Amino acid sequence: MANPLTYCELRYKLTLADYRHFSIHHNRKATLRLACLYYGLFLGAAWAAGGEAKSGFPVIALGFLLCLAIGCCARLGLMWQIWREFRANRHLHEEQWIAINEQGIRIQTPSSDLTLKWSELLLASETPLLFTLYVAPDQGCMIPKRLVNARAFREGLQRHVEAGKLQLR
Repeated sequence: MANPLTYCELRYKLTLADYRHFSIHHNRKATLRLACLYYGLFLGAAWAAGGEAKSGFPVIALGFLLCLAIGCCARLGLMWQIWREFRANRHLHEEQWIAINEQGIRIQTPSSDLTLKWSELLLASETPLLFTLYVAPDQGCMIPKRLVNARAFREGLQRHVEAGKLQLR
């Protein structure tokens, strides 16, 4: 059997900035829901405590500022957690070699060698800085856009991956 035509070969190490972008983008909806929950709880507590209608604006403004402060603290906590995860997970620091061809993707690191057919991909998504190819709900490969031609890579994904498995921009 002849070797398949290789579209692209990448060799890189994932950076903290790449991992941070992935984690924040992946958790953005949950973070927004949590901030709305805090604001709703504050407004509910203020309403239950009673008060006069003319003092409502300062209470609402105070609630907004309080939720903003909680949100900033939560963001700092998330950044610290991401840094700790990145530092602790030695697999994130390994050099990755990725070869993409018409049959699928081959991902090699010093500790693993994975070959996937296009049909075996669970999901392919795109963020402003990364392409992420999922092989399981919590496992995948992050490909920084700075390493590939984003338009050509997106077109290749559209050509080889089922439409229901794509979340592209």
